[in-house]
Amino acid sequence: MSWSLVKIGDVAPSKPIKNPDIIDEKPVWLLNLDKVESQSGVVTEKVYDLVKSAGSSTHWFDERHVLYSKLRPYLNKVVLPDEQGLATTELVPLCPDGERLDRRYLTYYLRSKYFVNWISDQVAGAKMPRVSMNIFWNHKIPLPPLDE
Repeated sequence: MSWSLVKIGDVAPSKPIKNPDIIDEKPVWLLNLDKVESQSGVVTEKVYDLVKSAGSSTHWFDERHVLYSKLRPYLNKVVLPDEQGLATTELVPLCPDGERLDRRYLTYYLRSKYFVNWISDQVAGAKMPRVSMNIFWNHKIPLPPLDE
């Protein structure tokens, strides 16, 4: 039996948290690209600080998300967060539909050599190459049954 092909945007749209449950004076995890290891997505250091120090080019995520770096996709920075935090807007907060797509599978697929090679050919900009998000959202991925 073959798996169906679905657009990433249909099963894992970008959905940052709009109203996070936070206490203003309590430090939160602030994630920038320099703290994400290339190829593995390992977070090399978790930096905690007050929300007000984060700046405006950030968005909220939590353990339901997969964070995908649209900057220099050949560096293959895909993070599977284990807690709530604030990330640079260079990390897109994909929110997989839990009834159709397992976030670990999405992470595996986005880190795959096949996908990284393909998406690396879809960038715009020479100095700071970024993924064309319209192309990204329309890319079709194989969708396995959740029990596999």
